[in-house]
Amino acid sequence: MWEKFGVFEYNKSTFESLLKGRLLYDFVILVATKDDLVWWRNVIDSVPRDNVIFEFGLYLGALGEARTILLQESGAKLPTDLNGITLPRFDIKKKNLESKLQEVSTFIEENIKHNEFQILPSTALAVGYFHSFLKHATAILIETKDCVRIKDTNYSCKQIKVIIPDTLSDDIAEKAKVFFDTHGIELSEIQNGKRPFKIQFAYDSSDPNHVVIIDIPFTLNTIRHCCSLLLKKSNIGLGNTQQIIEQREILNFKSTLENLVAQNDYCKKVVTIYFESEYTK
Repeated sequence: MWEKFGVFEYNKSTFESLLKGRLLYDFVILVATKDDLVWWRNVIDSVPRDNVIFEFGLYLGALGEARTILLQESGAKLPTDLNGITLPRFDIKKKNLESKLQEVSTFIEENIKHNEFQILPSTALAVGYFHSFLKHATAILIETKDCVRIKDTNYSCKQIKVIIPDTLSDDIAEKAKVFFDTHGIELSEIQNGKRPFKIQFAYDSSDPNHVVIIDIPFTLNTIRHCCSLLLKKSNIGLGNTQQIIEQREILNFKSTLENLVAQNDYCKKVVTIYFESEYTK
């Protein structure tokens, strides 16, 4: 039931609360059972409640067909627009609801592996970060055969560590500066690329001639701004809903980035992605 998951809030309309739900959840399952009888064209039909069909359309538009599932009871009449669509159907008399739920579970497990573009921007931000920074940085390492020139000294460099903040802040750049200062990470430029390329780096404690490129994606700033706009936030401080949404977006950003790295032969050799709390030199 929706009310068990904190969708409906005091002093908010049902519609407004349902719209908020599209920001909170990765998948939605709606069950179309034979709840009502309607007299239609001289025929009595068993149909689901109107709100079930409405919510199916709402979340189908927001999350897409791979993340919105309508579980139909056999004999429950659906709108003709849904004719020809393969839906999971169960029959109470055949007692096959459990097996259908297992099919739905398998469907979700498969589709959760794929990152899709949604209302909030984490997937697009991860794609942009991968192509604008990671591919560029790894291309330099390929060209220089894992040797970089920093501060007029040559170093071996075979690692790029991407650090994802555990939580967002109003300014990721400030958060990153605190992190870099805490861990002794320096800012400089790679001098022997086709053009100077700014990086953060740390010396390998086990090898003074080896450095590790370390980066925190500043593009994550966009997530908080978008959350505030979509939630029509006017107060100071973060509510529980925004914290949940931001955490979901952070996880999706990391997952998308990991999938992109895994598909690139050189990136997957040199790039590792950590949460802030997991980082060690």
